[in-house]
Amino acid sequence: MKKLILISLAAIFFCYPHLLANSNEFEMSEEGKKAYAHLKSVERFIVGGLGEAPGKLAYQSENEAALLVLLDEKEGEAALKNLVTLGSREGQLYALFGLHLKFPKSFDETIHIYRAKTPVNKKVTDQFGCEVMKDTIGNITKSIET
Repeated sequence: MKKLILISLAAIFFCYPHLLANSNEFEMSEEGKKAYAHLKSVERFIVGGLGEAPGKLAYQSENEAALLVLLDEKEGEAALKNLVTLGSREGQLYALFGLHLKFPKSFDETIHIYRAKTPVNKKVTDQFGCEVMKDTIGNITKSIET
């Protein structure tokens, strides 16, 4: 019976980490915790700023600002790796992008696992400038790698 309980707990930990993890498990500032929560539930992948028209000054999205906050956190790497598993599809892409930018070794380790468990033909919402579109996870992850 004891063995069965231990096996069940191990299965929960490895198969359902989102039941155990949240931003409180990382040593982060209040701003970092807010950024983590924001990226965990984003619904649009926006990189490169927002703007009305070519030639006009673009501004940074809240999503990009949240990513930059996490990149500066003491445990930002661990938080991003956690978001790859627990975030919305778009949040997972931000986490991969952040790992690629600042923690390339972690990115290289994580991207293979991500691709093995994620349907790369699944579409997510992304935005460049004022153009909102749908693109596949596979195309976006390829863009992140380059």
